[in-house]
Amino acid sequence: MVMKPYMAPPPTPAPPSPFEWGRTERIEELLGKDFDLAFEKGVSFYREPNAEAAWETFSTGYGPTRALAASLDESRRAELRRDFVAFHEGFPTPLGICVPREYWVTRGIRR
Repeated sequence: MVMKPYMAPPPTPAPPSPFEWGRTERIEELLGKDFDLAFEKGVSFYREPNAEAAWETFSTGYGPTRALAASLDESRRAELRRDFVAFHEGFPTPLGICVPREYWVTRGIRR
């Protein structure tokens, strides 16, 4: 994760991450006793004309990235921007960048 090195350490014990919903084991743990669950993996694609445009979109319009960037001093914010842009530059296409993002479609039928 690009942003994690720039974030303050979580409290001890750390609260559950919202990203845990991206693990079928966690969904089973939370819902499995009440629902018959089925999962299907999907992929969405994040596209921008270039990696700098991705930085502008996230740093001005996506709450967690905007808040993190605002919390950093100028030097650390520049480092975050550099790392964020470098990550997105790893997904070039003839039309710009295209970052695949996996997710789970979950169907639950109440028992």
